[in-house]
Amino acid sequence: MEKKPYNLLELPEKESCYTRIVLRKYLKEHKFDIIHTHGIRAGVFGRRTLKMIDDKPKSVYTIHGYHPAFYRLRLKRWAVNRFERWAYKNATDRVICVSPSDRKAYLSAIYGDMN
Repeated sequence: MEKKPYNLLELPEKESCYTRIVLRKYLKEHKFDIIHTHGIRAGVFGRRTLKMIDDKPKSVYTIHGYHPAFYRLRLKRWAVNRFERWAYKNATDRVICVSPSDRKAYLSAIYGDMN
């Protein structure tokens, strides 16, 4: 069997306390320098988990379409944008937006309406 040059941990798609504990343990054991998450689910899950680690790695979050800006339910849009504000200040070292429209929507969520 060929040894892979990376560590891979497969987690269920649904977030739970158990999966956060498993991920936290994995991150502590391997002492990564950088954690790079893609998309809103992984971004929320990964950055929430990183806050549970004392010696946490740097966090990079890539946005492939900032969809909360278009959520119909105001409460859901408000909750996701509220989390993003918190995560941007407390659990994210760098954000990569793949398009100018994603950048505008994300910055609008973080800093308020920019029009």
